[in-house]
Amino acid sequence: MEAEIAVENALGDDKKMDYTAVPCSIYTHPEIGSVGLNEKLAKEKGLEVKTGKFPMVACGRAQAENETEGFVKVVAEKASGKILGAQIIGHRATDLIAELTLAIQMGAKTEDIIDTIHAHPTLSEPVREAVLKADGRPIHIM
Repeated sequence: MEAEIAVENALGDDKKMDYTAVPCSIYTHPEIGSVGLNEKLAKEKGLEVKTGKFPMVACGRAQAENETEGFVKVVAEKASGKILGAQIIGHRATDLIAELTLAIQMGAKTEDIIDTIHAHPTLSEPVREAVLKADGRPIHIM
């Protein structure tokens, strides 16, 4: 992204790099994906947060693929529901983090993800489930 912006600026644009939502991907087994603030950093910044964590073992697609290790954790601002960060450990985490990267980039709130249909059975369902948990209304976990 930095290279693209540099080229665009060299060609006459005046763009700035936005570091608000930079995904991190770690290609281990299981994979790790993260973006934005984790719970500890958000609290250190003085933000009141709500979090939701959904285990991959509760995901039907993860069960079908025998890839049930890991979880999705979402950190959101308590008052507004604005998505501040997310951490995913599990099968295809480096792909799944893209949805939450876009959410942060666009200033999405928990309600925006909850209102987005996630196909069933897919590995993306735990993203919505973690957000539901953060909102205090989980469906597939207690």
